Amino acid sequence: MMIEKKSIINRNFKVKKITLLLVAIFISSLLISGTNIAAVGNLAQDYSERERSAQENDEQESAYWHNSSLNLDNRDWMSRISDDKLISELSIPGTHDTMAYNPDLKFLNITRTQTISLENQLNIGIRYLDIRLTNQSDRFDINHGAIYLGYNFTDVLETVEEFLNANPSETIVMRLKQEHSNSSLAEMKNLFDKYFEEYRELFWTKDSSNSPINPSLAELRGKILVVSEVDSIDFSLRFKDIILQDYFALGTVYNITDKWDKVRNHLELSNQDYSNNIYMNHLSATGGAMPYTVASGQIIPDNNTEKLWTGIIRPTKENVEYPYFSKREFLPGLNAFYYRGINELFVDYIQNNYIENKTGIVIADFPGAALINSIIEVNFS
Repeated sequence: MMIEKKSIINRNFKVKKITLLLVAIFISSLLISGTNIAAVGNLAQDYSERERSAQENDEQESAYWHNSSLNLDNRDWMSRISDDKLISELSIPGTHDTMAYNPDLKFLNITRTQTISLENQLNIGIRYLDIRLTNQSDRFDINHGAIYLGYNFTDVLETVEEFLNANPSETIVMRLKQEHSNSSLAEMKNLFDKYFEEYRELFWTKDSSNSPINPSLAELRGKILVVSEVDSIDFSLRFKDIILQDYFALGTVYNITDKWDKVRNHLELSNQDYSNNIYMNHLSATGGAMPYTVASGQIIPDNNTEKLWTGIIRPTKENVEYPYFSKREFLPGLNAFYYRGINELFVDYIQNNYIENKTGIVIADFPGAALINSIIEVNFS
């Protein structure tokens, strides 16, 4: 895998060097021929601007993003939604293992599911957070399995509080799960209650609600809506009451297509259901494929790199299409087929099929601008 990654990076680097060399030779020839220096400068600037524009287009059009920053501002998208909308009626982008973005994590390509910090996830429009609590007696650490992610629950709550104070039109749905911990339910509740007392005003509670199983946005603005998988933390919604798709343990890379079938079917169920049911649809998976491969279809995690070959080659004259794969010429007269990531397939499905109701809460690894925006825009379709 590392050899493959180095070869692709080296190839991309060589291409850029050759391109810049050709541009330099071209400009030099213009200078030798007596072309005005200012005109040459304008030409170089024009080339640079085209390069920058192409990069910005890639950034905005990508369903998958593997960079620590993303040029996207969706800080207050919920301000455009009416107060009477219920949480079950919304289309909400979210992140799986939200805090697993540290680039220095152990077993990085397995453990890491995000590249963007919590603060910036909120700024780009993420409104569902997947928070895994490990009881350390005096605090909750945040883990992904056995791996400590470098943050604790106070870090999460302070970041969310600061964001909601600046953007009171928004709400944050927060799943709480016990992770890598043998603590009893009573121990989990006792420790959580200490956080609750300190941040009481930040949490929505069902006891104060007119609609305790399906609150309206009017009640939720400026607050955290906890969806608890810990039975003793029971002041809000329960994870067990959610209509869930989370087929995450793939046997092999070939199961990416099975994963997409489950994602698509759950999306269709959500769109057709006008009841109080709240839907969550995980695009994320791992096991027989790395999380970034499931999300992007790529061999390595970097943006816009080589897609993973499916092993399928067919004669061009057969004009064969596989709806879940992309194709390109392998040799004259032959087409090879490559995996497409779940993030890309999801965006394509939304754009090509009218979603008149909702997507529900959509939870992704490495979400890009196209994925986030396509989910948000369903609220206004």
